[in-house]
Amino acid sequence: MKIYVMTWGNSAGWKEIQYKYNGKTFKSKIALPLLEESENFDKIIILSTYSLAAENNKVLSVQNYSQLLSLVEEKIRDYIINELNFEKIMNKMQVIVSFATGDYGELKIQGKGTDFYYHIFYELSKLFAQMLLNDNDLKNDHEIKVIIDITHGINYMPVNMYTIVRLILNVFGFFFKNIKINVVNSDPFIGRVNPDCLNINIIEETFIIPRVYFVNDKDLSRSLIVFKDLDNERKRTIGIKKYRFENSEKELYKKTLLFLASFYHKLPLHVIHYLPKAESIMELTRKIFEEFFNFISLSKSDNKIVLTRELSLNNHVENLSKAFILSLILDKMGIKNDSEIKISDVEKVNDHLFREFQIEKNRTDVELDNIRKEDKGKIDFITNDYETYIEIENKYRKKNGLNKLNSGEIRDRNFFAHAGFEYNSIKLRKEGSNIFIKVNEDYEDKIVKFLIS
Repeated sequence: MKIYVMTWGNSAGWKEIQYKYNGKTFKSKIALPLLEESENFDKIIILSTYSLAAENNKVLSVQNYSQLLSLVEEKIRDYIINELNFEKIMNKMQVIVSFATGDYGELKIQGKGTDFYYHIFYELSKLFAQMLLNDNDLKNDHEIKVIIDITHGINYMPVNMYTIVRLILNVFGFFFKNIKINVVNSDPFIGRVNPDCLNINIIEETFIIPRVYFVNDKDLSRSLIVFKDLDNERKRTIGIKKYRFENSEKELYKKTLLFLASFYHKLPLHVIHYLPKAESIMELTRKIFEEFFNFISLSKSDNKIVLTRELSLNNHVENLSKAFILSLILDKMGIKNDSEIKISDVEKVNDHLFREFQIEKNRTDVELDNIRKEDKGKIDFITNDYETYIEIENKYRKKNGLNKLNSGEIRDRNFFAHAGFEYNSIKLRKEGSNIFIKVNEDYEDKIVKFLIS
């Protein structure tokens, strides 16, 4: 699968020029047509901001935020059809219009600058999940090539786009083994006198490795922060009116953080134990954005449209988006959240998702072998009823004349050293040839502190 992502800025200065890429040439105002002819993308994604609406003579007639977005989408599509004569890409093109900040003549936009980053992270997470995980023919060894074109766009846009796409692909890297990024940028045009040809240069060519990190901010109410530049009276009004998250939503977000922390520490048992449903994550994220959009105001003053985003997004959106992707990956693997977990599912997660982390993977392999291998003899002491692992271990030790282990408090050092299979922290039972594991509820609070203290 081949995916193209670019940022789209002010097209007023774009002029037709000969582009060259992979030995082919094409005359156009941007690099996209030649890249499409050379690569034949499965999906083309264009990122822009609603500041482009300022270049449209209809901007003063808009009544709401949706009309503003429509102006930008219409402008980009018209340019591709009428200026580039490239209508044939329309069926595989997606335009995402996001947030800007600044004064653009007839359009003034107020709001926190990072809103662009978090909104694009959310939108691209959904889009990549739809492209990569809804296709049953796309196996985990399928080659995925993503071309990031940083030639155009306001300076912060290509920087944010590159960071976001890379972080999202890092998450998909837990499942897909062969993801490649090519970053392209054409020779400069502005400031040169009638250049004959612009080369489209590959300036980065790397393979993605799996990686996930998260920001451990447990206060869900901080998902939407009142914009700091509003007057104090308006801040107080919004503080009273804005949505109050329910306890069930706070618990879901806490579970999401525990799930991400389990991935971060490569703990396959706890990945499954804390696995949230993708639909629930998406519903919570949608609620955050719904409230965010409820506090976008649009007014007219001095022959100028003033748009104000009165709430600001933060890293909760990024955390939820990453967890959404990982939850879908586990669902695609047939892994479900359950209070009791088959040891075979733990092994499946360890072998497939943590394959690139040999130290952590081998650590878990050793722990699983200690539980189930018949030559160790411990499997004979696992019964049909749940018992703590330390009780089973001590029965084994008593039979073999070994010193008894002391039960009691668990320490974070032992918990992580044993990949979450610390003797006191889990319970085991056996049913036929299947061994089931579950987290010892007596130590759940302690484990939570280890993961997201």
